[in-house]
Amino acid sequence: MEIRYRLLDEDGSKPDNFYFENEILGKTISLRNGELKGPVVGVVKDFHDQSFRSRINPVLISTSREHYYSYALKINMPDAKQTLAAVGKMWSDMFPEQMFEYKFVDEQTAAFYRVEETMLKLIEGFSFLALVIGCMGLYGLVSFMSVQKTKEIGIRKVLGGSISQILWIFGKEFSRLVLIAFLLAAPLAWFVMSQWLEMYEYKVKITAWIFALELSIIFLIVLLTVGYQSVKSALMNPVNSLRTE
Repeated sequence: MEIRYRLLDEDGSKPDNFYFENEILGKTISLRNGELKGPVVGVVKDFHDQSFRSRINPVLISTSREHYYSYALKINMPDAKQTLAAVGKMWSDMFPEQMFEYKFVDEQTAAFYRVEETMLKLIEGFSFLALVIGCMGLYGLVSFMSVQKTKEIGIRKVLGGSISQILWIFGKEFSRLVLIAFLLAAPLAWFVMSQWLEMYEYKVKITAWIFALELSIIFLIVLLTVGYQSVKSALMNPVNSLRTE
């Protein structure tokens, strides 16, 4: 599939005719009332020169020196210190009245998302803290339930109840709690994330499989948290269970 491009007229207006990539090469382009004029020698794919909050705007790359105020250099990072020192000395010799300053492209790109990175670190920290507190609460709850149901478990085992049936006593209780919590939290999470993503021109879509994956991870964490105590209660000798006061 070929991509179509459209040149601007000399007055900056958009003409009706489009050009395919192989047709635009060699044609003369004129911008700013003829201030910038020259033949088209190549076409590049769209690329981001701003953050994802902004659309990809048309960019014209030329060799007109008077329209550029900085130089782009590709250097070997292991020799960056020596190279920058040499470039700084050369700059001072050529432009003694101007101060030499430099920035790395990756640092400039990272600056676009500095707020997002800070938010991500805060979310990760609070999420880990909430996860630890939640797991401690789950473990305490299953321990409390196992003590409460000690005699019930012993009677079920004496009457022929299997280990899987006893485990289901704990499983159904926690599954119900997890589903209730998920149904309350998922719509709120979807609303907040949708509002946040609206700030970006280019963004991912929030689909149902993301929430399904989250629910699966939650069930796995719950299983690992309460599994040990549940299995321990299910394997307990029914004689000891029935003797418990």
